[in-house]
Amino acid sequence: MARRRPPRGFTLVEAMLTLAVAAILLALALPSWGDFTARHRLVAAGETLAGDLALARHEAVQRGTPVYVVPQPGAAWCYAISTDPGCDCRSAGAACALRVVDAGEHRGVEMLTAQPVRFEPVDGRSDGGIAATWRAGGAYAAEVRVHPLGRARLCSSAAPLRGVPAC
Repeated sequence: MARRRPPRGFTLVEAMLTLAVAAILLALALPSWGDFTARHRLVAAGETLAGDLALARHEAVQRGTPVYVVPQPGAAWCYAISTDPGCDCRSAGAACALRVVDAGEHRGVEMLTAQPVRFEPVDGRSDGGIAATWRAGGAYAAEVRVHPLGRARLCSSAAPLRGVPAC
C-alpha cells in the first residue's frame, strides 16, 4: 500500500486571505507614512536654513564684510547666501551667491513668508526676527528664528514635530 503524503504549500483561499490582510494593513499605514515624510521634509528644510544662517554668520566674521541670506518665498522658493543684499537666487546661475538652496531639494515644503537676514562683519550679530515660515503636509508648520546675537533655531509653530521645540 502506498502512503499518501500530506499536501504541501498554500491553497488558493489561504493565499487570497493573506493578500487581503496585507492590503488592509498597507491601506492603514499609507497615511502615517505620508505624515512621516511631510514632517521629515519640513524639519530637514528648516535645519538646512538654520545651518546656512550659521554659515552666513561665520562668513561675515571671517570675510570682514556683511553677509546676507536673501530668500524668495512661495511654492518655488529659494534663498541665496551672498555679500550682495540684492542677490536673487532665481537668476540664472546666481553668480552673486556663495550658496543657493531651492525648493527642489525639499519637495513638498513651502516657504510661506521670509525676510532677508544681514550678519555684521565684526561680531556676527543680526537684526533678529523670523527668517522664514514653512509649511508641509497641511498640518505641519515651522519657523526659523534668528536671535539678535546671530544664532538661528528651528521651532514648531503648529502640530508638534519630534525633536523640535514649540515656538
